[in-house]
Amino acid sequence: MLAYWSSSNSTPSSETLLISSVEGGVIDMDEISGLTTGVLRERAVELMLPVMNKGRTLEEKRKFIIEGLNLCAAAGLTSVQTNDETSISVYKQLQQEELLPLRVFLTPNYDDITVLEENGGLLCNSSSENVIIPPLRPLGFQQSTSSLTPLDMSSQDSRLIIERLKIYSDGSLGAETAAMRVMKPLEEQGNQKGVLIHSRSKLLTMIRNASAWNYRLEIHAIGDAAAEQVLDALLEHVQTSVPCDRRMEVW
Repeated sequence: MLAYWSSSNSTPSSETLLISSVEGGVIDMDEISGLTTGVLRERAVELMLPVMNKGRTLEEKRKFIIEGLNLCAAAGLTSVQTNDETSISVYKQLQQEELLPLRVFLTPNYDDITVLEENGGLLCNSSSENVIIPPLRPLGFQQSTSSLTPLDMSSQDSRLIIERLKIYSDGSLGAETAAMRVMKPLEEQGNQKGVLIHSRSKLLTMIRNASAWNYRLEIHAIGDAAAEQVLDALLEHVQTSVPCDRRMEVW
């Protein structure tokens, strides 16, 4: 979600009304009262997560995922790509129960590394340290003790692929949060220069972490300032890290 409009009925607390800034996000403020207008953009949306996710369960998420996948299969699709957050355990369970009607390329949000596996995240339940679940790459071939054995592409084992993490480096044109270098004239800008969600150093750390965990990256960069930041970070990573064959994508 790139922008969110909240009402007074959905505000988590009176303290939220007094917050004027969030790193990596924008809170639209009323010029007269100095309070938020209810429009939250980018990481400021996370202030509403306690309200938005209240009472929601993985079982409810599972129900909607099954319905959506079955609709896709009924329409003739054979594969889908999704960025469902905190949903890894749901998809793995559906695979184990042979309930995936088509192939799913799941790209979790990078922030899922802070969420336990039992809650749909990437953080292993069984480890006392911060161990990340490894990628799931069943396509192509499986390694056996004696040879490479072709994988049955019709089997459930081939229907779930989790090999990329999603990073958002800026917002969108629609929400006026795409990070741009060339701006409109001041009188036409409104409040928007756009939003760089991460500092360059943090972005570089995230890229290095994903590489160390053997994940590819899918990086959202709409504005030219965001694209420049991402490409610079990727270049530094490539120049200072051990070469690998994992492709990083910038969208």
